[in-house]
Amino acid sequence: MQRNDTGKSSLLRERLIYQYVTALDEGDLESLTPVLEAAIDDPELEQAIADINIAYQEEEHLTFTTTDAELVRQLLRKHLSSAFEEQISNTTPLTTSDVAHSLKDDPKVLSIDKPALERLQKISVTLPTTLGLPSLKQLAKDIEIEASDRFWQLFRQKAIFMRMGRSHEKAKNQTQLAAAREAVAKRNAKKKHKPNS
Repeated sequence: MQRNDTGKSSLLRERLIYQYVTALDEGDLESLTPVLEAAIDDPELEQAIADINIAYQEEEHLTFTTTDAELVRQLLRKHLSSAFEEQISNTTPLTTSDVAHSLKDDPKVLSIDKPALERLQKISVTLPTTLGLPSLKQLAKDIEIEASDRFWQLFRQKAIFMRMGRSHEKAKNQTQLAAAREAVAKRNAKKKHKPNS
């Protein structure tokens, strides 16, 4: 009987992993939510999601250090300051405060973790590039905030969700900008080729 239950949970986990990968590929943030919620109580699913995220980061060459990111930002400010200033609001790094504020009314936050959540709302520390549990636990240690493992899982999932949302919004804005530029280019091309009457 237990073997049958294990088989069912394994099959369910595989379906959730498929749903997660499909949602990532399609940019469907709403479909990610049930998978991330299921991962709270399923360590194997959580690990699979972490592995998938790492694979996506490596595939997209997103595995860089915070030092590398800061160096790139400094170079952009120095050499392309006007272009960089336009995008500041879209590239603001995600902070502990951002995530904590979004969890403020979440019923999944246990009452024993409310004091930690309140402290995090007041601390604006940039989140690590890699949002694995070890990174977040190190951050928690560095800023001296104690909370349950469940809380850090919720925090991590919310942070991933928010980061993906920001990436999706940035891509959407870039697509709209590209479409506007293309429309202007077509309009200018029509004006050049329009015969004088």
